[in-house]
Amino acid sequence: MFLSSITTLHSALNRVYLCLMTTRQWLTFALCWCAGLASGSIATLVPTFLPSITATLAPTAPLEETAQIGAFLQSVFLVGWVTGGVVLGLFADLRGRLPVLAIALSIAVLGAASLPLAPSPAFAYIVRFITGIGVGSTMVISTTLGAEVLSHGRRPVFMGLLANSYAFGIVFLGGLQSTDMLWSDASFVMLFFALLVPAVGSLSTKPVATTMHHESEPTERLASALRQSRRDLIIGSLLFGCMLITLWASFSWLPTWATALFPGNDSGAGLRGSIMVSLGIGGIVGSIFSGVIARRIGRVKTVVVCYSGALIGCLALYTSAPSTPGTMMFLVSALAVFFGMCQGMMAFYIPELFPPRIRATSVGVCFNAGRLITAGAVLNVGFLAVALGGYQEALLVFTAPLAIGLTITWFAREPHPALQSPTI
Repeated sequence: MFLSSITTLHSALNRVYLCLMTTRQWLTFALCWCAGLASGSIATLVPTFLPSITATLAPTAPLEETAQIGAFLQSVFLVGWVTGGVVLGLFADLRGRLPVLAIALSIAVLGAASLPLAPSPAFAYIVRFITGIGVGSTMVISTTLGAEVLSHGRRPVFMGLLANSYAFGIVFLGGLQSTDMLWSDASFVMLFFALLVPAVGSLSTKPVATTMHHESEPTERLASALRQSRRDLIIGSLLFGCMLITLWASFSWLPTWATALFPGNDSGAGLRGSIMVSLGIGGIVGSIFSGVIARRIGRVKTVVVCYSGALIGCLALYTSAPSTPGTMMFLVSALAVFFGMCQGMMAFYIPELFPPRIRATSVGVCFNAGRLITAGAVLNVGFLAVALGGYQEALLVFTAPLAIGLTITWFAREPHPALQSPTI
């Protein structure tokens, strides 16, 4: 009887301990949020200022050529995102999250600030590719680390908050656009995020693979664990990738489509800023609700809600052109809510599918496998817009992946409880 009471008390105290967060965990989570803010701002720089950037890089080029320049700028960025997310995600598993996160942030910030110095489109492609490496790895590592410092009970809501950091970055860039700031000045503003690098470096964390003593063991054990989790890798990659294709096509080309529909007296600059703000605010609202909904109905059912809402929103927006800027911003905001819900959901659902020693690598694969296809999709939106006669038709074509993703949810599973406790 006495031993049973002691065991019960120990279990209760252990559950309380797992729900508490130390100062170090709070600081780590806060830095992960700021890293997401920086990533959202840097990633959104080109879509927000795209007409101005292409005009600077090729001032005398015809419309078809400027569309191709914009498409390549955004596609090489996504290819860099994939490269950084997978490669530096693997290094984060082997060498520790925070040291690699500091490196990733440095690459992203320096790349964004270097874009105005590009003398030609070819040089700008290289710069944007390098920037994508930094942003992609920052998003993978900060998401993984943020999930690891949270208990299972806190994770849905707090990872929703972490996911909205990227949306806050979108709102921030939209605000800069609305003030008529030059795109080159906005690029240099990104240097402000360099302050995060020493802050991240000041914290310390042990590598996840500390029990692997021999130099050859980490790679062998990682490969074995990845093979055992291949089903979750495939499902996670498809779920994240299908949403990402439509999301990036929309985020990359909606401001340009809005400018074509409603040019206005400022060549659409104010509307482009407002569209980005609407996308960002909708994403923030959606990412917050994703955690609340997931706690009530479960992870997989929440993913179904996200995909269903996004599919309906895209069809409503792209099947008939909005008649007024206000109508367009309302539909864009509603669509962004479901995009934000899905991003917030994936931020904690996918990390929960994998054990700690392969978590950053697995999250990097899931988050970035779809980006290889997405890079081609974003590139082809620009070409399809010319071939089909407008951005609306091209964007409607890239709504199809949402229907595929909705089908894949039938094969998804709830994460195992054993993988849902803090690891640092």
